[in-house]
Amino acid sequence: MFKRILFTGFIFLLFKTSFSQTISSQRKEDMNIKKFHKRTVSIDPPEDSVSIPIHSISLVDVRPDSTAIGLFQINKLDPQFIVTQRKFQVESEQYINKYVHYSRSDSFSVVLVLKKFWISTDVRRSENRTTWDLEDDTSKRINFSLFTKIEIYLCKDSGYYTLYRFDSIFSAEVKVSTNIVGSQVANKYKSFVSFLVQDALETSLSKLATMDWQWNAILSSKRKFTWHEIEAHENKFFDIPVLKDSFPVPGVYLTFEEFKANSPSVTAFEITKDKLNDIIYITQPDGRQISLTDAWGYCDSTHQIFVRSNHNYFKLQRRQNAFYIYGSNQVIHEMYKTYYGLPSNGSTSILSAGSTRSEDYKLLLKPFQLDWDNGKLY
Repeated sequence: MFKRILFTGFIFLLFKTSFSQTISSQRKEDMNIKKFHKRTVSIDPPEDSVSIPIHSISLVDVRPDSTAIGLFQINKLDPQFIVTQRKFQVESEQYINKYVHYSRSDSFSVVLVLKKFWISTDVRRSENRTTWDLEDDTSKRINFSLFTKIEIYLCKDSGYYTLYRFDSIFSAEVKVSTNIVGSQVANKYKSFVSFLVQDALETSLSKLATMDWQWNAILSSKRKFTWHEIEAHENKFFDIPVLKDSFPVPGVYLTFEEFKANSPSVTAFEITKDKLNDIIYITQPDGRQISLTDAWGYCDSTHQIFVRSNHNYFKLQRRQNAFYIYGSNQVIHEMYKTYYGLPSNGSTSILSAGSTRSEDYKLLLKPFQLDWDNGKLY
């Protein structure tokens, strides 16, 4: 009987070791963004309207990535871009033209320059390590945030005048069971994302609907721009070395500004990576090695760029003028309970002998886009 117990215990330990190794090897960071799925949503027609005394409204999309309006992940290892059925510029402009009743027939019109319009989930701005205990966490809600930045211009006789900038964040906590990004019903998609987009577009226009349209006062108090000047201003935002140079320069970027300038201030370094912490080391003139704990990122010898998030470095991947990672800003604490038993004498039945608890810390992986305004991930 004692030998049988020893044998069963050995089998259990062998199984437990193999299981732990499997868990530890399931690091999927740096997943190629080309493998991200796409979830298509439509913007439902407006349910009401507003009257604005202008001739028309048009929209120009100058976002770093105009092919999507957000990223989300509900299931593990299944990041998805949120896209519209047609270009977002077309869909949003169509929505606005249905929502707004234009009450003037003269040449006054408005142009919306879309600089940011991006949906993210569970955004955490703190760099402090956050740990979730999955065994105790019974939450079934997900936080959605839509980040917007829109510049609104009044147009008259080929002249453009700045009216205001709309810069806002729309957030809501949604049940996972809610129809978040849409399911197909009668060839239409009904989704929470659609309501979020509608709210943002309508709110961005609310000031236009309440403005005191004193035309002469507006024109005389604002600087006049040409469209060429506005285009040049927007293009200059992405006219930076890291987007223009043939290759990124290997080295450590201590700041976001060094990254944009493709000019790392540290060129000789070593990096060690483990499951939860990546550490950059540089050698001092006296031979001592010191660690850099707050570097923004680094570029390796293969010209791949990595950005720091939650004590780890994740590969930046470019699409148009945007950068993405599949990485982590949270650590999860997973608890496991394994049951084992012993065979009874003279029988193939199993008698319960007990259970063993084990635990593991893992990175919670999800997709992020780099925010060009501040160098953070969202």
